[in-house]
Amino acid sequence: MPTAAIATRIRVITAVLAAVFAALIPLSAQASAAKAVGETTSPQPVPAISARPAPPTYLDLWSRHAVQARQVLLATPSVPEDIKPLEAMRKVLAADREQAFRAAQTPSVALRILEAQLAALGPTPGKDQTEPAWAADKRAELEAQIKIARAPLLEAQDAQVTADVLIGEIDQRITRKTSTDLFAREPTPLSPVSWSRTPAELASAYARLRQQLKPSDGRTESPSTLGLLLTAMLATVGLYVAIAVQRAFRVRLGGALVRAQSRGGAILLTFLLDVGTLIIPSAIVLIVVLVVMTRVPKVDAGYAIISLVATAGVLLTFALWVGRSLFSPSTAEQRFIAVSDAAARRAVLLVTLLGLALVGEIAVEAASQNYPFSPAVKAVLAFPVLVGSSILLWLLAEILSPLARGDGAGELRAIDVRLHIAWLIRLIGIGGLVAGAAGYVELAREFLMPTLLTLAVIGLGLLTFWRLTMISNAVIERTGTESRHGIRLLPALYAVVIAAVSIPVIAMVWAIRAATIGDFFTTLRNGVAIGAFRISAGDVLVFFAVFAIGYGVTKWIQRIIQLSLFRALELERGVESALLTVIGYAGLLLSLLAAIVSAGLDLSSLAIVAGALSVGAGLGLQGVVANFVSGIILLVERPVRVGDWIEVGGFAGTVEKISVRSTRLRTLAMDDVIIPNSEIITGAVRNRTLADRTGRTDLEVGVAYGTDLGRAFAAITDATRAVPAVVLEPPPLVVLDRFDDSALVLKLLCVVEDVAAAPLVRSQLRMEIYRLFVERGITIPFPQREVILRNASEAPFSA
Repeated sequence: MPTAAIATRIRVITAVLAAVFAALIPLSAQASAAKAVGETTSPQPVPAISARPAPPTYLDLWSRHAVQARQVLLATPSVPEDIKPLEAMRKVLAADREQAFRAAQTPSVALRILEAQLAALGPTPGKDQTEPAWAADKRAELEAQIKIARAPLLEAQDAQVTADVLIGEIDQRITRKTSTDLFAREPTPLSPVSWSRTPAELASAYARLRQQLKPSDGRTESPSTLGLLLTAMLATVGLYVAIAVQRAFRVRLGGALVRAQSRGGAILLTFLLDVGTLIIPSAIVLIVVLVVMTRVPKVDAGYAIISLVATAGVLLTFALWVGRSLFSPSTAEQRFIAVSDAAARRAVLLVTLLGLALVGEIAVEAASQNYPFSPAVKAVLAFPVLVGSSILLWLLAEILSPLARGDGAGELRAIDVRLHIAWLIRLIGIGGLVAGAAGYVELAREFLMPTLLTLAVIGLGLLTFWRLTMISNAVIERTGTESRHGIRLLPALYAVVIAAVSIPVIAMVWAIRAATIGDFFTTLRNGVAIGAFRISAGDVLVFFAVFAIGYGVTKWIQRIIQLSLFRALELERGVESALLTVIGYAGLLLSLLAAIVSAGLDLSSLAIVAGALSVGAGLGLQGVVANFVSGIILLVERPVRVGDWIEVGGFAGTVEKISVRSTRLRTLAMDDVIIPNSEIITGAVRNRTLADRTGRTDLEVGVAYGTDLGRAFAAITDATRAVPAVVLEPPPLVVLDRFDDSALVLKLLCVVEDVAAAPLVRSQLRMEIYRLFVERGITIPFPQREVILRNASEAPFSA
């Protein structure tokens, strides 16, 4: 690929990073947001709707551009020497294609009226059907007029597909040119011949630089060598001071951050730390740039030097800030990547040196663009930067690798692919070094430099995610439980937004052309045709936005009904829960329908498919529908209510919740049992608390044969009076139930106040009966067996 692409890409990323720095400042972010809101809400003039979306002037212009594009392609070889004419022509064709697409998707008012009139006549008669003569004549007249009215749409579609084909051919030629340049082999930078030619060409470039730095007003004096050296020294000292000030500021605020008592104070100090470590060095860099501007003549070469100094200051400040924020060598508590203190200091140094390597790459690229170095000398100038970048990447991977294997000082929070990333960094570093040494310098630069910039973008994304998550956690601590669930989803939203912003930037870093990225977003905006309808990203966003609004309104209505209407009606918990569930389902259905209508999705073409699917879904969901209907019956008839003690399907417990699909029981073993509503409606259910909470319980007691039954009956009756939970009206009843082998079995029949507490009441009755039996000398027998051994003398163990 052309070497200019690398410098252009770096400048773009530098501008993006500078913009992100500003976004990290809260006040600036608020001002920018207010400005954006003001801009987006300002009234815009409404363009007039044309009856013909593609006027003849547009058609002629598209045709002329298509002819010019064919001529350019015919005059350009398969692998062009210069892609600038192709890029310019592609830009024009892309604009024509977009305009033609809009025209093809916007039928005129006259065409819509004609189509509506044709639809009013009804469907076309079948093979064996007829219609009145006037209707047939009208239908033929309307169809002829519709064909004429659709002509501009068809011409726009032709222009669109023509532009598509021409743009595809241009992209193929640009790609071939890029691949040819990328894999072009230059003289190896390890050759002594290449190094011997370097001093002479550098001296010639320096002389040309001095010539270019002559003032443009006709004066003959030019900056001296001493002046240039002083300027370079001033820039170096300024950068050193910026780094020192940043370090001192970070150490002081880092100590205060460790001593912070509240999370809010820690967040404030964190933002001050980020802003201070960016603003203070940036101000020093600005001062250095202003001083250099006074030392350098106001000519093109002077402006290039000023731009280089400013870019170097921005990159080094950013690299140092990212390194210190990720590894925090002075404050282990704020270390995003948990490593030892020594490893953190090494990592910060490596990240800063990687920023310096980017500065070196920009300087080499600027020199190569402005001075006619030979390919051998270009390779020699770029090779030291490649070597340094490869070594730095390898050392940085060495710091990350132990953590990914789990045997280091810590683990990177929320990331578990560190080992793979470390090996990928090593592979790119070694591969770039080998490719550069073999003479494929452009290929090596294309891998190493984007890797550095990609790591910078990822680091910035991680820091942004971490800072926003800290704010969310602070908000969670200060809010109630009900609002925490929604706030806990914010980190996922942060990750999606940061990824959506980072992916295009990383794509630009890796030399994906801006036109390709633009085509991707154009496709998202225009949509993709699926069958007879088209779905675009805007339609999807509108769909989810309307559905989310409807969902929120549904929750809001449920809350209002629960707090106002239900309290006034004093309904039971089960009825309230079921009604709220029905309202929720109805709200979700209405939200779905509103989202489909708002997005403009025409699902009529899927009616037949939807009908077939509905039959299959009906057969598969008949159990769910049966449970749903059973839930409605339970709500209306109310044979079972929340709090009832029921026995169904072999389970017994208290009804905890009745929903439209199932009923939840809580057993004595504290198990939750989910019973489908259809089983309750179609099966036998024993509800022991339907009328009231009282219920009968039975208790069996055995006494020995020969016991005075009157005394035993009296003792058992007295025991019921001693237990408060036993209801005395109707009075308890004691009967002789049966004759067992070892006892006379007496049964106590009594009513308890709460049938759900029957097991506890029976235990209290048994304790009281046992106490009275012991006091009154009544024996509770136990089984006795007599064992008779026959022929005992023949037993193997007999004496």
